[in-house]
Amino acid sequence: MILLKLLIFLLPVLKSASWEEIKDNAYSSSGHGHRSDQELFPCPCRLPAIEVNKPVNTKALIQKYELDLNTSRAQQKDDKKLMLNWTDEYQLKRLDITMKYRLQMVKHQEHSLKGNGNVKWNNCIFFHRKEIRWSVMFYHEHERECLKTAASKDTETKADVEQLEKQIAQWRKGYRYLKNRCIDENPVNKRAQQCLVQYMQNDRFDEVIQRLLVLKQGTMTDLKSHFESTLVDLEECLRSLLSRYLDSIRAIMEVLSKCYIT
Repeated sequence: MILLKLLIFLLPVLKSASWEEIKDNAYSSSGHGHRSDQELFPCPCRLPAIEVNKPVNTKALIQKYELDLNTSRAQQKDDKKLMLNWTDEYQLKRLDITMKYRLQMVKHQEHSLKGNGNVKWNNCIFFHRKEIRWSVMFYHEHERECLKTAASKDTETKADVEQLEKQIAQWRKGYRYLKNRCIDENPVNKRAQQCLVQYMQNDRFDEVIQRLLVLKQGTMTDLKSHFESTLVDLEECLRSLLSRYLDSIRAIMEVLSKCYIT
């Protein structure tokens, strides 16, 4: 009975205690300062949204890889055929240029150093036959040098194309290796394709073939430009050679004239 009276007596005191005092007492006992309602009774927070990657179209990527493989093979075959055609075409054009200047050389030689019915003139030609023969040999030797220079540049430019062909062949070899490896490690076809896509996307191996094919097209364009430029260079070389040959013919004619007069 005494306990009941005590509770009735304390009830008004407990009701008059403020909510702020309750909070302060709670945190003072825990060693913290004053906190807000939200800190005391935090509300449930929304979890951050999980970023989901877009699904990979494995089938489309495999089809692209196979297309790149077949395209590189077809391009290599076409480029080889084109290089052979260019080689034959420009060799004929070089031959035409060479014959044009050689005919001019022979024409000047026959006109200036040809013997006639005059015995003394013929004797002078015979006495100086070494100089005449040397001038002809000089022309033919330097003519070969002009042609050799053009051919050496062909080799240098073709080497760039052949180097890229080797790199493309290495890419195809690497692709086949990865494909067979994935098939061996994953008997299920779908998993094997996913394995291949993952390997191809590592280090962007799937993009390498595109860059190689673009570079190959550039080198083929350079090769065609090279063939055109060699025609110009060859003609300039032979024109200079013919000019030097004519200078030697004039010098020989002066010697022959002195021989004929004396």
